[in-house]
Amino acid sequence: MERDFLFSKAIESQYNNENFKVIINEGTIDLDNMVNEIVTHFEIDLKK
Repeated sequence: MERDFLFSKAIESQYNNENFKVIINEGTIDLDNMVNEIVTHFEIDLKK
């Protein structure tokens, strides 16, 4: 578990250095919140 955490933090750091958005879901983010983050980031219009 610790190894997974360290790996995800290393990946997150690399993405942040390149100004990329990253979502790491370790089970604490519910599906609705994750979908809302993605929709907001990509400016997706779900009303179509």
